[in-house]
Amino acid sequence: MKDCCDHKLDELADLSLRQAKILKVALGINALIFVLEFATGWFSHSTALLGDSLDMLGDAFVYAMSLYVIGKNTKWRASVSLIKGGIMSAFGLGVLLAAGAVSLTQSKVPDLIVGICISALVLKSALEVFKDSMAAIR
Repeated sequence: MKDCCDHKLDELADLSLRQAKILKVALGINALIFVLEFATGWFSHSTALLGDSLDMLGDAFVYAMSLYVIGKNTKWRASVSLIKGGIMSAFGLGVLLAAGAVSLTQSKVPDLIVGICISALVLKSALEVFKDSMAAIR
């Protein structure tokens, strides 16, 4: 009877290895883009590049956490999802704050509208991650 499910364990192990390889590539790409964008933004005094580099750093951090929990139990994965949701929320709130700053400095309205739309989408996604993660932990 035990032999009937051994192939499923092998399939799961293979899937975990494939996921880990993909996450390592994504982590490497995001980390490299972070370094390049941050350096370019720093030397060119571009807040847009600096801001996007922080987004890449956040993505790299999330990939690293995902890599860490491959093969761990549901509680571990859900806890990491909560952290991911927190990161997404922080970025969403950051975009909202940036949109507010644009508004206060009398900048062009389309920038404000785009910022609000992007932050609303990010916050909606973060809330879904929180909801799903909390359900998995319970």
